Formats: sequence, structure tokens, C-alpha cells
Amino acid sequence: MEGALIKKIRKEYDPVKVPQHVKRKVFGRFSNPTYEQDNIKDKIYFPDNMPPFQYFFADDIGRLYVMTYEKGEGEKDCVFDIFNPDGNFIGRTVLDNSGNFLGPPPFQGLPVPWGGPYDVKVKNNQLYCMRGKESGYQELGVYRMKWE
Repeated sequence: MEGALIKKIRKEYDPVKVPQHVKRKVFGRFSNPTYEQDNIKDKIYFPDNMPPFQYFFADDIGRLYVMTYEKGEGEKDCVFDIFNPDGNFIGRTVLDNSGNFLGPPPFQGLPVPWGGPYDVKVKNNQLYCMRGKESGYQELGVYRMKWE
């Protein structure tokens, strides 16, 4: 891939510690004889803090929505920082039950909220996201966005 760096977007953030339940789940994935003989658990390193963001997506006019590791008031609330097309911070929002904080294997199977980076779209000032229901089914949430 060829290209030139267009811009860097920087924002100060409050670091979020790696939760113990995440460490336990990751170590649990390697607790079988195949991995134990290679001492895989001894080779796993966890930094003190989670990365600054989980994932991001853009809308149809170039706003960038960056999912942080911060939690909202609700158990499944995910906090997003929003940047305008010039890279300036313009606000924050919380999406209920959206996003996935650990990606591909060996992390599959960890208890994460429904959804993932492909489950949120924004077009024509409407946000579409998949949300898990208590029944175990998923629903499509559609939100009209108002910008002030």
C-alpha cells in the first residue's frame, strides 16, 4: 500500500487498567496440555493499561467515532470520542451494548458486549447499531443524531 500521512489525531485520555477478568480469561484459553508444555502462560505479557482506543469508524461526511475503553454509567455502555473531518475533538457519546473490546482468536469466547467494529454505521445523521437483548436475540437500533 502506498500513500502519504494526511494527519495525526491526538487527544489526551485517562488510561484504563487491564481488568483482572480479562487476564484470567486469556490465561484460561491456554490452560490445556498442548499449551502448558510450551509454557505459553509464562510468555504472555499484559501492559499496565489498555490501549487508548478499541476501534473506530467514520460516517458519510468524515466524522470519526473512536471507541475508548472507558465505561459509561450502564454495564454495557461504551464511550466514543467524536472528531470532525479536520481531526478536531467535537464531543462524546455513549452507545449501549455496542462494540467488541477483544478481537480475533485466541480472544474469542471472552465475555464481551454484542457487536463489533462492523456493527455500527452512520449515514445521513442516523446511527445504526446491533444491540443484544436480554433474551439473547439481537436487534437493530436506529438513532437520529442531532448536532449542536
